[in-house]
Amino acid sequence: MVIACHVPLWVHGTPIFQYVGFCVARSPIPGNAKASTSGTSKESGSHVFCFICHELTTNNHPSRDSIGKNLQKLKSMVRLRHLSVLLMLCVLGVFSANSGLIAKTFESNGISYVEEDIANQTVSVTKHRNAGSKYSGLVNIPASVEYDGKTYTVVGIDNEAFRGQVELTSVVFPKTLEFIGYKAFLGASNLKTVAFSSSGVLTEIGAQAFKSCRYLSNINLPNSLKTIGEYAFEDCEALKTIKWGNSLETIGKAAFKGCGNLESDLIIPNSVKSIGELCFMNCVNIKRAAIGSSVEIIGADAFLQCTALEDVSLPESLKEIGYEAFRGCWNLPSIEIPDSVTKMGYGAFRYCVSLSDVKLGESLKEIEGWTFEQTAIRKIDIPNSVTTIGAYSFIECVDLQEVNFGLGLEAIYDSAFLGCVSITNIDLPESLKTIGSLVFAKCENLQFVTIPSSVYDISDRAFAFCPNIMGVYNLARTPQNIYNREVFYQSGIDGHVVVHVYVDLYDLYTTTIGWYDIGTDYLCGIEIVADIENASVESIVFAEDPIYCKIGEQKKPNVAIYPLNASNKELQWISSDESVLYVDMYSGDIIGLEEGEAFLTATATDGSNVSASVKVIVTDEAGIGDVMIDRPTETVIYDLYGRRLNRLQRGINIVNGKKVYVK
Repeated sequence: MVIACHVPLWVHGTPIFQYVGFCVARSPIPGNAKASTSGTSKESGSHVFCFICHELTTNNHPSRDSIGKNLQKLKSMVRLRHLSVLLMLCVLGVFSANSGLIAKTFESNGISYVEEDIANQTVSVTKHRNAGSKYSGLVNIPASVEYDGKTYTVVGIDNEAFRGQVELTSVVFPKTLEFIGYKAFLGASNLKTVAFSSSGVLTEIGAQAFKSCRYLSNINLPNSLKTIGEYAFEDCEALKTIKWGNSLETIGKAAFKGCGNLESDLIIPNSVKSIGELCFMNCVNIKRAAIGSSVEIIGADAFLQCTALEDVSLPESLKEIGYEAFRGCWNLPSIEIPDSVTKMGYGAFRYCVSLSDVKLGESLKEIEGWTFEQTAIRKIDIPNSVTTIGAYSFIECVDLQEVNFGLGLEAIYDSAFLGCVSITNIDLPESLKTIGSLVFAKCENLQFVTIPSSVYDISDRAFAFCPNIMGVYNLARTPQNIYNREVFYQSGIDGHVVVHVYVDLYDLYTTTIGWYDIGTDYLCGIEIVADIENASVESIVFAEDPIYCKIGEQKKPNVAIYPLNASNKELQWISSDESVLYVDMYSGDIIGLEEGEAFLTATATDGSNVSASVKVIVTDEAGIGDVMIDRPTETVIYDLYGRRLNRLQRGINIVNGKKVYVK
């Protein structure tokens, strides 16, 4: 038989459960033990007995061991789901009732308090017991209060303690304060000043603590503060200045969202590790943001629509920029992404219409969708670390003239550069495998395109509506997969695109399904011209030097092979120490085997015997070194037939691997 015991338990002034104690009818009470405060009863002539209650009522200070033994006895007697939880509640309930340790609420000088820690005599400010009571004007919360002959230390502001107190204008907090609870001052719409003790011990401001305190203008946070909770100061429309403490670590989600008058110079302290999503959204007065040297994450929408933002300084500690973090920062002209950043969420700088100068870090893995949509970027260098460019990444960047693709790029997804009307030349890297649909559509001034031999998929309308294309140089010896005939839909002069292929591949391209279909379509017509000479390899360039590899990690080194029209770009790979570094002879894939260094050598198989080597460092953890691209030190010029030239000539020239057009 279970009998409940009415014992309230309190956490930060809030009762979390009440009916917790219980007893189980089993056997007569041994010896002269009396029934506990959990109650007694008779059932079929048996006395109610609870081992735990017996222990607590016959021993003022029962040992943990004796209680534990009796818990095991009781478990063996009763089969009850969640018994362990109920037994613990029994212990708490009986112990509280037996010792008289029940949280009290009381009032002193017009302020209501509730006991926090009975043994240490601490209290927190709580709601008025009388629902109609109001605070007005200045409230000075003392460091200690006396009640019933005892002195209590004030350590907290309870959840919703001052919620909706519209006549409250000022609050002075004691240095003993440790926490401010959830919604503590929510809607105290006339609160103008809050005074924290500079030598205080406050560590946490809870979620929505000061939300919608519309007249709060200045806050000086103590050095002890570690956490600002979610929405803590949201919509504090008059808030102008924040003096940050030097121990702050976390600024929660939307903590200062909608603080439209926040100071123009925002300096996040070096102690902060994360800036929550929506944190400074719609803070339209911020002009400069200096992010502290320990920040690792800037959350999604953190600076969304900070329309006055002109300067952002990002630290080398930063690892992740959340999606749409700086979306709609109209006046931001430039941004430098540190090498430490590995992830930028989609739309991170979307609609930053003044953003013209961008430097991407060398550890970035992916440019996600919409990242730079409708920005004013003029030139972008894609790092070798980037493997994918997401859909719509640079859509309608109408000022973009030059794109330098990194040697690690494998896929460009749908509409990535759609509407980039200022691009005139596209040289795709040898690492690229997939070109999505509409990737370069409506690039109205695009004239020349080089498609490397590595590409095997070209999706529909990839180069559609590009009326000024003068030539496409397709360096693939095996025709790519074409999913429909509209790859060059309404492109080229008079809807006609000239595709250049190797001299010995005319028949292959004109009879391959897909390419043949394009050639017969009026609106998507192409002409295959087999005029690219078969050239030999002259140089091999590694994208990284040195290469870092973890033990057990598999990766593929990225290389560039010059000239671009080298007809056979197959390489053979060798490791100088196969106990440290394994390499697949044909694919070039490497695997770190043990800590150490080895040289990786790639050799052309076209008979030229050209080779290049790079140091590979195998470690327990992947290191980040200086990533370098070994460009040719001399100017090397070829024509489109692979013949080396002494000087530039009229028409298209290949200069150090890039096409140059001379009128």
